[in-house]
Amino acid sequence: MPLLRLFLNSQAYPAQDIIPRYLEALSEELILFEHTAVNTVYLGGGTPTQLSPAELNSLLASVRNRLRVAEDAEVTLEANPEHLVKFQPEILSSTGINRLSLGLQRRAPEMLKTLGRNENSFQLWTDKYHDLRSTGISLSLDFIYGIPGDTVEKSVREITEIIGSTPPDHFSLYLLEIKPGTVFQEKMNSGELKLPIDEIQAEIYHALRGLLASHGYQQYEISNFASPGHESRHNLVYFNNGEYLGIGSGAFGRIDNLRYKNSSDLSRYLSCLQEGRRAMEFSETLDETLNARETLMMGLRKNEGVSLRVLSTIKDSQKEYVLERISYWNKMGVIVEDGERIRLNPDYFFTSNEVIGDIIDLN
Repeated sequence: MPLLRLFLNSQAYPAQDIIPRYLEALSEELILFEHTAVNTVYLGGGTPTQLSPAELNSLLASVRNRLRVAEDAEVTLEANPEHLVKFQPEILSSTGINRLSLGLQRRAPEMLKTLGRNENSFQLWTDKYHDLRSTGISLSLDFIYGIPGDTVEKSVREITEIIGSTPPDHFSLYLLEIKPGTVFQEKMNSGELKLPIDEIQAEIYHALRGLLASHGYQQYEISNFASPGHESRHNLVYFNNGEYLGIGSGAFGRIDNLRYKNSSDLSRYLSCLQEGRRAMEFSETLDETLNARETLMMGLRKNEGVSLRVLSTIKDSQKEYVLERISYWNKMGVIVEDGERIRLNPDYFFTSNEVIGDIIDLN
């Protein structure tokens, strides 16, 4: 059963008057997948809370009318703290949203300022925390580490303060990513900002892993930690290399071994849906090798690892290569073999990209 991800960001609706047309197009795209069964719904893309509560409710009603949404579906709304003001917790709950993924990023105002975020983000979160708790909505926070000026002490102190005052059900820890063409990259190139060295970034990550474990958060994936029963079902579909519907301008999807990306050009997206056809700008068919490669890549991110049965679908020469690399990393203490499963030694999670990249190099 695939998941549904609705892609909603400010680039998709640059002006308020385009929102009704965009919502209509989303509904038309849902018709193309009518009666598909889904067990998680994720409203993401950065800024879905720029919609009004009424528009959000209408969108979710379209989802339920077009698709077969499981009764116990996980329905997640991605939000920034400043958008919590207009979304009263009881309104969110009444729409069927049962999980909130909040881009808090940091607790300290000076760190938020460095990230270019609202310096009052933590206060905005704190103001709504108890009301959100009263609705039973599962709460998840994003936390970014490794930003300029970051240290083990600063990150540990901020997470400790968050847990002590407004503990969420779930944490996602992300290393700051510097994207080309951004202000961050310009400041890095000019020397105005400097990132902590790799060794410090690794120390911060492992210190936070230990801290979260000491407070009862169970790590289930390299970046994700949850109180028992609060793992993101949506994220787990990705980590298990499952299927997902991507709806909206710029959305990615993967159905029946077809991976696609919808057009990021809003005009083209709207015109295609108006004509009753899909608005893909890219698609590729995933063969057995690609499927095995991605199952290994995503599965090794999970604490429980991945089954080696996936190797049964690839060529003997590729299988021999993978098993040889697994044996190498096992002797190095990086990969743990447990029957038919393999997993990463958590001590090497921070440097996982190198190891995983080596194992899945099936060219």
